[in-house]
Amino acid sequence: MTRSEVKTRVRANLDDLAVTFFTATDIEDSVADAYYWSSIFANTIEKTQNISFQKDCPYYNLQLILPDHFAVTGVYDFARDRFLPYKSRLELIFLRSNYEMWPGPPEYFFIHSQNYLFIGPQPIGIASAIQTTNRDLKIFYRAFDDAVDSDNGLYRLPLQGEDCIEFYATADLLEQAQEWSKAQYFWDKFHSQLITSKVAIRDRPMPALINAMAGVTL
Repeated sequence: MTRSEVKTRVRANLDDLAVTFFTATDIEDSVADAYYWSSIFANTIEKTQNISFQKDCPYYNLQLILPDHFAVTGVYDFARDRFLPYKSRLELIFLRSNYEMWPGPPEYFFIHSQNYLFIGPQPIGIASAIQTTNRDLKIFYRAFDDAVDSDNGLYRLPLQGEDCIEFYATADLLEQAQEWSKAQYFWDKFHSQLITSKVAIRDRPMPALINAMAGVTL
């Protein structure tokens, strides 16, 4: 569905053609917000980024490495051909109290905060050069999508959830007009459509399975 189609549907839902209470800019702003939140809630935008295993610092600044991220979902170690298991900070403390100074190749990761990712143990001292050789990692993450600036632009949502944008934008504009009961009707439709979209994303073949069937390696 294109942005032009979404705007036409939203205008029809508002039923204000005779009055034009909302301007075209109002509708475009609400549609942009609708896509921003719909893509996040439905987890539709998945990306990967290769990074080098850094020495002497187990924390990676995600704002610099992945400026469009909002959630890291996995870390893949090429050298061992496997995903690193997630460990909480408490679990790492149980394994080793000074886990931040734990020398060795990467074994675990945890999300320190919105902006920092921990990967450890880490190369320290003499062995650091050996441990970082060919130590590339691949980060799997959920991302914000770029705004659709053209009326012919397409939204990256599953077919089962493409109406989310229409319902969200309509509800948002009706709330601005203080049409609470009408807005709630479209919020309910948005949440129902969002659940359908999330189920479609959850049940689809995962990229790793698709690559395996196609004989593609990471």
